[in-house]
Amino acid sequence: MNKSSLRLLAATAAFAFAVPGAPQLASARTALPSSGRAVNFADQGCFTLSHSSMTNTCSTTKTLEIPLTHDNSLNNWLNPRVTAFGAAPANNVGCNVIAAHKSLSYYWANSGGWEYLPAFGTAQDINMDIYAPGDTGLYVVCQVQPAGRVNLVIW
Repeated sequence: MNKSSLRLLAATAAFAFAVPGAPQLASARTALPSSGRAVNFADQGCFTLSHSSMTNTCSTTKTLEIPLTHDNSLNNWLNPRVTAFGAAPANNVGCNVIAAHKSLSYYWANSGGWEYLPAFGTAQDINMDIYAPGDTGLYVVCQVQPAGRVNLVIW
């Protein structure tokens, strides 16, 4: 690449990042399940950690809540997806995404309600969508059946 091409590339990059309204590169955020916690404090010991994934090792379904970072200055439609694993239907994982207003007087949830693993035996994505207006906190909550595992949240 010659000097003229490099200068043009540098100027284009500077314009794209400095000018409001200029197209920006797409980005996705991730949250590891280990950043969350069992909703019921007594169930904390039911979730075991492996490479930051969380597996329910108890004999009953347990609920895991994972906080997500949200840009409150924006009114966003977001499409979070939870990657989870269940070896069989008895190890299912179902998730919902919630946006809670700062006053805790208003809540928004996944437009499809609770979503569950579409297949078993391999890690699968649980796709959701939510309108998350400004002044809200955002989190994913998952019902994890025995031996079910939550691997990652991407939004």
